[in-house]
Amino acid sequence: MCDHCIDSVEDAHHYFFTCPKYTNFRDVLCQTIQNIFDCDHIFDLDLLLYGSPDHGLNINTQTYIYIEATKRFI
Repeated sequence: MCDHCIDSVEDAHHYFFTCPKYTNFRDVLCQTIQNIFDCDHIFDLDLLLYGSPDHGLNINTQTYIYIEATKRFI
């Protein structure tokens, strides 16, 4: 269960995309990824967890920065 949301399961999708506790961090992550791709790329869980072969470690690095900034798992 999510510590912040009532009756919400905290899975990866909830953590990265829906939990209101992380909205500001999510906005930064989304904008940064949009800048890396220089377009409206599909922003989904697979991209965050597995990265993009066309962008090396950039996506993985941004995902790590998000996790570190939210202090959820560190």
